[in-house]
Amino acid sequence: MKNLIYVLFAIMIYTAVNAQSISVGPQLGLFKTVDADKVELLPGGAVRINFDKVSIEGAFYSKTEKYFNGEMVAKSNPVVITGIFYVLPFVYGEFGIGWYNTKYDYSDSMAVAFGVKSETTKDKGYHLGAGAQLNVGPFLLTGDLRYVFLNSSSTVFVKSSYYTLVVGLMYKF
Repeated sequence: MKNLIYVLFAIMIYTAVNAQSISVGPQLGLFKTVDADKVELLPGGAVRINFDKVSIEGAFYSKTEKYFNGEMVAKSNPVVITGIFYVLPFVYGEFGIGWYNTKYDYSDSMAVAFGVKSETTKDKGYHLGAGAQLNVGPFLLTGDLRYVFLNSSSTVFVKSSYYTLVVGLMYKF
């Protein structure tokens, strides 16, 4: 795993040197895990290395989900890498991979009833989606709709795959 991260980092540095532009900025999204109680906010940030017909994006988010009327809370900070392929100059398809280090906290009543303890899992997920971008002066306004395929290794069975709608405002260098 560590070697993969080094290889990906080296590829990103190499491509950044040859990129047409690099965009950096905040992102804000909405997501709903299948079994979660409600739609939640997904704040984060991203770096996008832009070429003519493709881009590579690295992003991080802060994600909190509540299950069973708040009896279980899952907190994670996903780190994702996405390949972006332009269908039109402003419309693209995307796919990528993400790493999810998730901490599950259970209420006392749930811990007693089901015999579970707080735990941390390390999972890998994949995502597929589409998006659009608009050049506004030195900024890049982005909007993505993704489906994340994630199977948590948590001891409590919950469906952890989710849809996300993310908008971003990135500064182009």
